[in-house]
Amino acid sequence: MSHEVFISHVEEDAGLALELAAKLEVGGFHTWYYERDSLPGPHYLLQVEAAIDRAKVVIVLISPHALSSVQVTGEILRASQGAKCFLPLLLGISHAKFQQRQPVWRQAMAASTALVIPASGLALVIERIIAGVQALLSDACATGSEVVNAIGSPPKALPKDKKSRLRIDLGVLLWCALGASAICAIAGICFEVARDHSAFISDPSPAPVQVIPITRPTTD
Repeated sequence: MSHEVFISHVEEDAGLALELAAKLEVGGFHTWYYERDSLPGPHYLLQVEAAIDRAKVVIVLISPHALSSVQVTGEILRASQGAKCFLPLLLGISHAKFQQRQPVWRQAMAASTALVIPASGLALVIERIIAGVQALLSDACATGSEVVNAIGSPPKALPKDKKSRLRIDLGVLLWCALGASAICAIAGICFEVARDHSAFISDPSPAPVQVIPITRPTTD
C-alpha cells in the first residue's frame, strides 16, 4: 500500500500525530506513523526509511521536544535526500526559535512554508493543512505547477542522473554543515586556551628570590 503522507514526530507529540493522521485519512489521504504502522520484529529504522521512501509528503511536527531528537533529524535528512515535499508544523515554538536551534532542518526543508498549530489544537488549521497536502501531492513543490500561470511555462525536468547527483550533493552539504558546527565549537575552545596561555606568558609574575648572604668564619 502506498503511503502518501509520512508524519515525523517524537513520542511526546504522539497524541497530536495520531489526531492529525485520523483527520487526514478522513480527507482521503493515506498516512504512516510509527505507533500504528510499524511491525514487531523488523528493525524500526528500516521500517521508517521504507515508509519515507514510499511517501510523497513528509509532515514534521516541530516542538521543543522534537528539536533535540536524533531520530527526527535522521527522518528529515532521509526525506531531503529523497526529494520529498515537506510540510512543517510548529507546536509550542516560534519559527525564529526553530531556525536558530535546528539550522540543519531549515536547510533540509528549504523554503517549505511552516504553519503554527494554535494552543487550542488542530480544529482551526486542519483545513489549511489538508489544502497544503493536496497542493504538495499535485507536485507543486517539485514542478512549481501553481506558479506556471503567473510566470509562464514550467521549468524543464532534470535528467535522472542529474536528479540523483543533486540528492547526493544535498546530503553531503547537510553533513558538512554538521561538521562545520563541530569545528567551530572546537576552534572556540582552542582560542580560549591560547588566550589564557598568552596572558600567562606576557605577565608571568615571578616570585621574588630570597638572597641568603654567605659569611666566612673568622680566625683569631
